[in-house]
Amino acid sequence: MSLSLSDAARRMFTFYVALGFPEDCEYADAPGVTRTQALEENIAALEARIRELERASAEDIPIAGSSREEFRGRPTVSTAALAVPGQNRMTRETTRLFIDMFLPFSRQLGFSLEHSRFLTTLGLEPSQDAYPHPAVLNSIYVWVLRLTGSQEFIQLEPRFLAKALIAVKDAIGSYDPKIRTQAIQAEILLANYFFTMGRQLEGRYHSNAAVTLATSSGFHSIRSGNTRPTRARGLAGVDGRFRLPPSADIVEEGDRINVFWAVFNLDKCWSVAMRTNAAIRDDGSASGVLIDCPWPMDDWNSLSGDIGSAIVGSRTVTSFLSTLIQSSLSSHAFSTLAIRAQASALLDFAGTSVAQSDMNSPRDMAKLRALARTVENYKNTLPDRNLIASLPADQRATHIASRMLLYATLLQLTDAPAKIERGAQTLSLSCARAVIEITEMLVSDGDCMDMGSQGLCSRSERRRKFTSGSPGQPISTPHWTITQTMIKSLLASVRQYITLRMVISIRRSQNETTTLEHPRRGIYAIPTAFIVPVTKNPPEETIMLQPTLHIMKLTTDVLQHICETVDRKSLLCISLANKEFRNASAPFVFRNVKIEGTWESTEPRVDFVLNHLPEACGMVRSFRFSVFVWDGFEDAAPDRMDPIPEFPSRLCTLLSKMTMMNDFDFNIPETSSALFLKAFVDHHSLSLPSVTKLVLSPFTEFLVYHCPLVTDVSTCTFGWLRTTGGQISREHSVLLIHAIKGRPLRKFGMFEWWTTSLTKGIDFFPILGVMPSIPELDMNGGRYEDNLHAHLPLLAQFTNLKRLHLSSASDLGVGFNPPWCGNAYDVPGVREEVDRDEKIATERVIQDVATACQHLEELWLSTYTHVLIQRSKNGEITYVDAAQPQSLDMGTQSRKVSTSFMKLATDLLQCICETVDWNTLLELSQVSKELRTTSLPFVFRKTKIEGTWESTESKVGFILDHCSHTCGLVRSFTFSVRVWSRHDMKSAKSDRMEPVPGFPARFCALIAQMSAIDQLEFNIPDECCALFEKAFIAESVLLPSAVKLILGPYTEWVVYHCPAVVEVATCYLSWMDEKRRLTREHSFLLIYAVEGRPLQKFGMFEWWSCALTQAILDVIPAIPELDMSGGKYVDNLDVTTTFIVFLNAHLPILHQFTHLKRLHLSYTSDLGVGFTLPVWYDTPQIREQIAKDSKIAKERVIQDVGKACPHLEELWLSVHVHVRIQRTKGEEITYVDVDK
Repeated sequence: MSLSLSDAARRMFTFYVALGFPEDCEYADAPGVTRTQALEENIAALEARIRELERASAEDIPIAGSSREEFRGRPTVSTAALAVPGQNRMTRETTRLFIDMFLPFSRQLGFSLEHSRFLTTLGLEPSQDAYPHPAVLNSIYVWVLRLTGSQEFIQLEPRFLAKALIAVKDAIGSYDPKIRTQAIQAEILLANYFFTMGRQLEGRYHSNAAVTLATSSGFHSIRSGNTRPTRARGLAGVDGRFRLPPSADIVEEGDRINVFWAVFNLDKCWSVAMRTNAAIRDDGSASGVLIDCPWPMDDWNSLSGDIGSAIVGSRTVTSFLSTLIQSSLSSHAFSTLAIRAQASALLDFAGTSVAQSDMNSPRDMAKLRALARTVENYKNTLPDRNLIASLPADQRATHIASRMLLYATLLQLTDAPAKIERGAQTLSLSCARAVIEITEMLVSDGDCMDMGSQGLCSRSERRRKFTSGSPGQPISTPHWTITQTMIKSLLASVRQYITLRMVISIRRSQNETTTLEHPRRGIYAIPTAFIVPVTKNPPEETIMLQPTLHIMKLTTDVLQHICETVDRKSLLCISLANKEFRNASAPFVFRNVKIEGTWESTEPRVDFVLNHLPEACGMVRSFRFSVFVWDGFEDAAPDRMDPIPEFPSRLCTLLSKMTMMNDFDFNIPETSSALFLKAFVDHHSLSLPSVTKLVLSPFTEFLVYHCPLVTDVSTCTFGWLRTTGGQISREHSVLLIHAIKGRPLRKFGMFEWWTTSLTKGIDFFPILGVMPSIPELDMNGGRYEDNLHAHLPLLAQFTNLKRLHLSSASDLGVGFNPPWCGNAYDVPGVREEVDRDEKIATERVIQDVATACQHLEELWLSTYTHVLIQRSKNGEITYVDAAQPQSLDMGTQSRKVSTSFMKLATDLLQCICETVDWNTLLELSQVSKELRTTSLPFVFRKTKIEGTWESTESKVGFILDHCSHTCGLVRSFTFSVRVWSRHDMKSAKSDRMEPVPGFPARFCALIAQMSAIDQLEFNIPDECCALFEKAFIAESVLLPSAVKLILGPYTEWVVYHCPAVVEVATCYLSWMDEKRRLTREHSFLLIYAVEGRPLQKFGMFEWWSCALTQAILDVIPAIPELDMSGGKYVDNLDVTTTFIVFLNAHLPILHQFTHLKRLHLSYTSDLGVGFTLPVWYDTPQIREQIAKDSKIAKERVIQDVGKACPHLEELWLSVHVHVRIQRTKGEEITYVDVDK
């Protein structure tokens, strides 16, 4: 037997473990770094350092650069001035010219010293102590030579790089605090240079050197507000007794602070880009540091006196993160550089949180979602694009870099949740799109380097390659690598939507650009280096993105299983993805086809199918054709009563193409049945051999003769019972019974006024004579003309009757006659007496029928009772209620699933579980352990507990005692309690009006465990709100993940326990109850509760008054979406003197909402705009007039509201009208009906 290398290595590892020396085995079988690998990395770093020092006169391979147009307009300098043999320093003019070329881009390269003071020191003599150290000057020269893009200057880079490396070594050993600061600054510039050139090992060395210098010198504790000493690591080659002396002034101290945060940014960003641990660890561990340095400032020179001295730091990063997570900062007074440092901190914290999270743990996933929402809220508080565009170039670049880092943070946090949650997918996709848009903005912005993330980009050569010493190695910086990661996340997010017709193709061509094509959003152009390392001559090719779920590679049977289980809307979306999905989904899209309506509407539909979808006819399994006509009301014009002459023949042609149809439901007016009978006979004796089930209307029994293999025949319901032509003679029933004579039916049913004549066969009613061996008989319908006992002797003669359907017990003439009027049930005890009598009557019917029909196995009484008949050996009859859930044996009742389905990966199983309906989901959860584990998050995603106090208390107790582990899976939770008081039931017994004493605390314990809940609906009786409010406070309930609330009256206090809520709405009719209409106190309490919240949507189902609208304006004037649906709009809250107020009274108030983009209003008939609905509108003329008036009123409302709300984009009128507002240049209001 052959032995693979990995197997041999594992056996060697086992051998060392057996000897007791596991550390001597360096087989890397697990993720992580072994001791040997760590030593090899250290040796490589040291060797690289030696090569740097020995390469003083060596030259790198020339690197193709990019020149900026700004450089072309500056004074030129000869290379001779830089390369004269024996010349140690450049001339003063050359130095100043280089510094002037460098400073506009210095912030983006990590240069943090104050510009004016740095220029002042350049004016000094080089021999003076205050003159800049050669380490920082030569580092700047190296960058300037790279920025010029000129080949002549690039050839000089190695010489100045060698000088910078030697000078840095000298500066590190200095005890002068100014030189120490400049040494750290030089290390930052060199680290960024090496990273940019793709020399990551050398970049990492200088980055770590900068960290060590800064922390060992105490830069991290400048202006510390803590009195205890901070820990700092020692630095090799530096005296550990070095103490940073006080600064001479605030500018010098500001330089130290800004330099430290530049080191912080360098370390945090590149650790994420290189997937390594950050060198700066602010976690309180023994090997970490405690950052007490205040945030950086853009201009320390502007601070003086008490303002400058008041700035101190204390656990700066830790306090920022904890404050942001706990209270979601809503405003910032931070500088541009501080925002940049905070973005780096969030990026690192997100990476650490993801690394420490278990992707299979609901609690960990909930924490990641909550953190993502926190970062999203923080991002939304930053300056918008318009404000950024007005900033100076260096600040603009820093803001863009910060925003890109925040998008990268969100992409990290949503990567795992996006696989199972649509909300996370949406956020991930929006972040990735934003990255693309920012990249496009950078490419088109000639005054801004790509925020330090793509190197320098000129207007004329912004897509040109940057290569290092070896061909094909791209120039990169930390943000560039991060951007690559974000683009990959973009592609992964887009793949999630491959089945929703979002197909993206990447075309790579000779011009070294890549386009992302989207069917609706157009084309994104991005540098090719985003996708793959750049080569000299990339071939012309087209790459189709493969979806992450590999759903395109599924076998046909798995595709068909998915299509079979998803809902119809998802099925239509899937069918648009590609040819494979279209072929797999087509049989399910066209499996059940219905054509219903009047003759005018059904005729064109039949023609459309024949003309455009003839191939789909062969996929139809169930076809329903139903025509209803209105025969007129008083003097109203009726619908057309008959089809056009050629239509019956057209329908026969359609039916002849449905070669796989099993079920056929045919319902037409009985006056037209003769036309279709003639068409069927004339159509070459049309035969439907695949049809096994027929559902017929009166006088269409002729279809039985055209279905030779039919085994199940039944009739329509009330249309058969109330037919006009056969009302007295029941001729249509006689004809149907005669038509099925000799057919091997398995089931027969008619919705009839049942008599013994229909059963026993007097004259020509031969049911018993026609089908004595029928296994299943459906005798449901109206009240039996002859009571049940008259039918029992006849039913006993059916020799093979196993399943029988009867009407309800009250229609069988067995002595049970409940009152028909609903008011009778208000009498005390009537309802209980009726229930008792019904149970007795049902028991009697079951016993009598089962005794008469010896072979009966199942019995239905109407649609409410279904029992399974059981017989003991001694002939005793018992039954089991089939409607009651039966216990399921997991070992024997597992659902059969194809072998290929069982072998699917977990992400595919999640995709299937997310799309199937809830009942199918329960079945899948019983198949196997894998499916049960995969389906649990979707089974418990939406949980509802509704009912009286008695029922809800037992449900909450059951979950806490038996299912508490599933609470973390709940995303949407509804808790609704409704009780019937004596007022509601008159003198009937009322429900318990309050919960048991300990229940509110039990409920708090339950909801506290729902750590990932997004939506909470909470509706309880008014009288019990105080009990729950007290319990919430006592238990310190906090729901940080809840973003949407739907509240009942007087539960506004729930808002205070949901700090991240962005959408608040109310329940419907219980909120609008007229008993609260006098003061509407509960509405005003809710409005005041949301004050100061950054809501995105607010709505109440109310009797809207101007006072309520004004209160909302005072509290949340910048609300983007407002829902004002409910009852009629009123101007007085007094229930006795209510007057309808016109919508126009609200328009001046709505005009003052500064950011209102989406508005929901009531029906137009409730808005007081001159349109009211009549009590009766059954005639066609009235309906036509109402439709016309409604359209006019809708137009008027849209125009008035659109003009009053200048920022409005969408408008709803109840749930029936949804329009998108459009404005022309002349401020003319137009709209598009979204529903159409």
